[in-house]
Amino acid sequence: TYGKTSVFMRCTRVGQSGDSSNYWYYDRSKKRSLAYGVEMRILGNQPLKAKVKAFFIGAGTGDHDLVVDTKEVEVALLPGKIARATLQSEEIEEQSYYYYSSNGRERVSGAKLKGVIIQTWIDSELAGSWVSLNQWKKYADLPDVAKTMGELKKSDGSF
Repeated sequence: TYGKTSVFMRCTRVGQSGDSSNYWYYDRSKKRSLAYGVEMRILGNQPLKAKVKAFFIGAGTGDHDLVVDTKEVEVALLPGKIARATLQSEEIEEQSYYYYSSNGRERVSGAKLKGVIIQTWIDSELAGSWVSLNQWKKYADLPDVAKTMGELKKSDGSF
């Protein structure tokens, strides 16, 4: 629990796409997406609106973890009720991206989708967070995960 609002969260992976095990080597799909389900419950007797943010993390070249997609959904939290939301990433494709870091930008080829960081915000205050891999715990409570970890942007030839 954080701040003035207690939020209980339970997150699980509910789906993934992009299984390429049945294809010939040269036919394999290079796209993959992940979906996570979030269940939330609040203590108290006031209904609240929460913003749930998902930062989908992938590994770029050199196994550097970066934010490859973000999703956001609004959820109504009612006292004594469990609120549910599902967040699914876009299909992440192995191609050329631009990685924006504090020391400029560098070209990254490919991104392997690994997991997610999920944050719940109530009244612009972080109320709870969850990570699918423990190595990202240090980023879970930061206000801007994408800026801190780095973010992949699709290359469109305009650079």
